Amino acid sequence: MTKAAKHFGKDLKEFFKNKGTKEYFKAMEVMGGIPPITLKQAKRGNQFVADAGTYGHPKLAVFFARWLDVRFAVWCDLMIGCASSYCVATTSPRGVFRSPQRRLPKRSCRLALSY
Repeated sequence: MTKAAKHFGKDLKEFFKNKGTKEYFKAMEVMGGIPPITLKQAKRGNQFVADAGTYGHPKLAVFFARWLDVRFAVWCDLMIGCASSYCVATTSPRGVFRSPQRRLPKRSCRLALSY
């Protein structure tokens, strides 16, 4: 998390101070059964300690990535829209997978695929 925040020019402390992040941690505990203390782990170190930094639980990854990059957040929203309308939300080396009805993806799905 430390390196990712730095790459996007964000302050990791701001992420954890954010009201939305605190609410997400509480909801993850209530709905997912994951205690907030396990959602992040900080390892102190210096230039001689290779794994120093702040690490997040895998369940925190998409929430954190959405905070880092608004374009990724929009892409996620478009993908959810695609999935909820049964249109294509993924690609393969052979091209776009279509829904069983063989409909073409909605415009928002095609835009999302280009992210």
